[in-house]
Amino acid sequence: MLAGMPKEYLNDPGSWKYWVDWDVQNAYRDLLKTRGTALGDSVYTTNNKLAYKGIPIERVPMIERAKAEGVGGPGDVAMLGYPNNHVWGVFHKVTIEREREAKKRRTDFILTLEVDAGYEDENAVIVAYIDKSNPAS
Repeated sequence: MLAGMPKEYLNDPGSWKYWVDWDVQNAYRDLLKTRGTALGDSVYTTNNKLAYKGIPIERVPMIERAKAEGVGGPGDVAMLGYPNNHVWGVFHKVTIEREREAKKRRTDFILTLEVDAGYEDENAVIVAYIDKSNPAS
């Protein structure tokens, strides 16, 4: 992912992030554990933040729901990007409708709105598919 990112965007790698699911984060901890160094011990015995080449690795539970279908079946999704590159917005008017069920002592509120999310610069984000059927790739 880092090799695929245009280098013009990587002037401050510490401000970028890898967003991964629990399986990817755990596999990276296991990989570091195999090193016979203090780093290998510390990533397995503490809950310190992980980083790859100075870029923090952050677990995002919502990515665990985004299992992509690839050649060999479902796999993990990982992202490399700049947090301030993500944009979102709420469009049009927001409406709130109230629905009261007095006998059940219950009130439901129904919200209607239109939202959108994306990237300010689509070239400054890399999304990867990790094919679990082919671990060597």
